[in-house]
Amino acid sequence: MDTILLFVQAVLLAGAGLAGFAAAITIGLSRNSFGGNCILYAEANWYNTTVIYFKDLGNNSACQFCVSLQVVASLYALAYAAYTGYIILKNTELRFLVMPAIAINVLLVICIFIQACVVSVGFRRFCKSVKNDMNDKDCSQGSDIDWNTRAKPDGSVPHDNYDVGKYYQFLTSGQGASWASFLFWLAISILTIIRRIRDKTSTTLDPNSDKAPITDVVI
Repeated sequence: MDTILLFVQAVLLAGAGLAGFAAAITIGLSRNSFGGNCILYAEANWYNTTVIYFKDLGNNSACQFCVSLQVVASLYALAYAAYTGYIILKNTELRFLVMPAIAINVLLVICIFIQACVVSVGFRRFCKSVKNDMNDKDCSQGSDIDWNTRAKPDGSVPHDNYDVGKYYQFLTSGQGASWASFLFWLAISILTIIRRIRDKTSTTLDPNSDKAPITDVVI
């Protein structure tokens, strides 16, 4: 049973690593589409039915937080997966690492939940500003919009030419990968806690353990 749990843990860790890298890469690509500017929480306005401009760009720290957190979490996941493989092969575990691992896993669950919310809310706010009922445009059609026209009103944010490409697909993928990463880490945290409880229970009940209680012998 313990081997099965460890194998499941290794698979979940690999999934968390892949989801994290997918989130980091796609969010980073969406930023590159706008000349290195983060569009999470950005506000776009329509000047007329054909011209759109940025009234306010998003804070780059939001994208940097999302990318950096997922990269760190993914590297940790891969290292943890390798350690889990070592445990399966050697049938031994460094017990003093169990509680720190649980604490780190729970912390990652909280941080990645916040990160996924940042992406979802920021993306939704940006897309809400892009949507225009007058010309039937929405966020998914943003690649067809001319973001580089010079006919913009006063108060628009100046910028170099954008090559927006598939920013909508990138951010949609980044949002999905972020939530997948959260679910993976939530499952990993629950599993490591279950393994810890099982380990303590088996140690307590094992009559061959030097920690087992001494019982009276009835003749």
